[in-house]
Amino acid sequence: MNENQETNAQAGRKPRGDSPLRRLAPERQDALMEYLETHTLKETKAWLAEQGVETSISALGAYRAAEEMRERAREEEAGVEVFLEELRRERPDLTEEEVFACGQMQFALRALRKGDDMAWSRAQRLRLSQARLNLEDRRVELIEKKGQDADQPTPYSSLTPEEKDERIKQIFGIK
Repeated sequence: MNENQETNAQAGRKPRGDSPLRRLAPERQDALMEYLETHTLKETKAWLAEQGVETSISALGAYRAAEEMRERAREEEAGVEVFLEELRRERPDLTEEEVFACGQMQFALRALRKGDDMAWSRAQRLRLSQARLNLEDRRVELIEKKGQDADQPTPYSSLTPEEKDERIKQIFGIK
């Protein structure tokens, strides 16, 4: 396994899009995953070669790791969806943002329980991104409000120049 492929497999990254394994029909990809469950990478490489698919053992390993990670993600997503459906039934008063936040917490907790630090890290980055977006929305609201306030007349804007001069003299105590 070369260094790049090894790094991709360890990081759980998907195989390259031009991989011959990625270009297989979905049914053949399913059959490949079933075969990989009961055979070694070397045996699977030979089995694929008999079918006219040339690949390397390292590419097979990366493919299997990526597919297993996708499957775990699908299972986690399904579990979180069930949790969210129950939450919506039990607490119909929650806003969609609150339900989303609960779903994110549930996903992060599941990831921690399973020792999936990458999924937990992604959930935390998503949470931080959401907080940044909320802050940016609030900042924009305040800027817009400030602009609207600036457009409103002040109590002294309707004064004539003479009345303004008189008001300034009053403020500074000038006679």
